This record gives sequence, structure tokens and C-alpha cells, in this order.
Amino acid sequence: MRWIGLILAIVLAGCASRAERVPTASVPQRVITVNADPDNLPFSNVAGEGFENKIAELIATELNAKVDYIWRSQQTGLFRPYKNEKTGELTLGVPTGAAKGLSTTSYYRSSYVFVTRTSRRLDVRSFDDPRLKTLKIGVQMVGSNFADTPPIHALARRGITDNVVRIRATDTGRSPDNAIAAVANGEVDLAIVWGPSAGWLVRKGLSITLPDEQIDPPGLPLAFDIAMGIARENPQLRDEINRVLADKRVEINRILDTYHVPRVQAPVVAVSTR
Repeated sequence: MRWIGLILAIVLAGCASRAERVPTASVPQRVITVNADPDNLPFSNVAGEGFENKIAELIATELNAKVDYIWRSQQTGLFRPYKNEKTGELTLGVPTGAAKGLSTTSYYRSSYVFVTRTSRRLDVRSFDDPRLKTLKIGVQMVGSNFADTPPIHALARRGITDNVVRIRATDTGRSPDNAIAAVANGEVDLAIVWGPSAGWLVRKGLSITLPDEQIDPPGLPLAFDIAMGIARENPQLRDEINRVLADKRVEINRILDTYHVPRVQAPVVAVSTR
């Protein structure tokens, strides 16, 4: 009986050895393709230093995937691919409802903000502040066509136009950088800039205040819920990301705090019970 046990041990050892030599098929890692601007801090850049880079990586980690970026300048439109140009599955930083496909739930809400020199102690908090009629106001232009932003329309509705300076992007800087620099060096008294850009760019000697208004009558939004755009044919990815956004809310807020992204709560809408 002893020799039978010895033979069995030898056979089993041989089987185990052969099993170890059998190559196992490697499972390819899941990849999520993300549209992003290669040079648009604090949002994203090629080095992965923006808060949208950090949030994309967090989502990918939670989905056991890796991020593959498709770089496209936001100036030319992340949702306007050219002929034969590859488009990613996911785009961060999209106002809710603006995506040409599906949208996730919002992961933050921000607004345009007033930027002033702290020493001036202006503390402007409303587009109805009468001082805006005399202060020199810098406003950023957006996109490759230098479109007017909502604050420009809100000022124009109040007849505030002659003292408004439209600040465009240049070859050496984007319009938020230029608008805030204009405040710092005294070219303008006040600038109105998209909150996430202002929070990251503003340094010592400058102050940010949030406007009281989130909607300028009759319905011009000054604050926006920010979501992620998903390719229309991929509702499963939208549902997966929505779960991550819900589960990782604390971590996402921590990333936004690191980049000093100002956030606002959505206004409460009264509902009639009649």
C-alpha cells in the first residue's frame, strides 16, 4: 500500500507541474476613453494635473479600468469632432443637458463670481449693485468665436455696457487668466469669471465673492450643474458612473476643495400644493 501512495504522489506532482506550465489567457484591462483639453488647467492637461483628470482617474479605478485620453482643445469644442476624428466615451465638465449624448448626474454646481482686489473692499455680491454702473468691469470671452458669457448679458440688461471691458484669450494665456491679471494690475476694478477658473487662479491680494443671483430674469442662468457627457450608445457606462458619483461624493468634493472650486447649492423652487 505504501508504494501505491508513493506512485499517486508522483503522478499528482507531475500534473501540478504541467498545470503550472500551461499559460493562462491574460484578461485585457478595461479602457475608458475620455475627451479632454490638453492645456486647460485647473480642469485638465496632458500631465494629468487638473481636477477633471483626478476625477476621471478616480472613476476609472472604481470601475477597474484605466483612462485613455483623446486630447482636443475646448476652444474648438469637445463635442464637435472633425471628419474621421476619434471621439471618446466620456467628457467631464459638461453643463447638465448640454451633452450631445447622455448625461450623468451632476457632480458639482458652480457659478460666475466677482473678483476684486482685497484692498478695495468692494464686496460686490449682486448684479444689481449700483456701483457696477461706474466700476470698470472685466469680463471673459469664451470659445473660438469669443462668445459673450451670461454675465455680459446680465450687465447689458441693466444698461451696463460702456464700462465693460471684454477680455479675450491671447496666444500666451486664456481669458480667465487675463481677466484676473487685469484686476491684479489695476486695469479693471472688478472681473466676472467662471468660478472654477477663478478659485484656482486667484492668489493673495484678490478676493472672490459669489453673486446672490443664480438666475437672471427672465431665465438667464448664472450658475450651472456640471455633469459628464456619455456617448449615446453607452447607457451602461452612464449608470456605472452615476453609481461611482454617488458612492464617492466625499472623495470628489475633496478633489474640488483642493483646487478651490467654489460651489453653490441649487435654489429651492417652491411647489404649489393647489
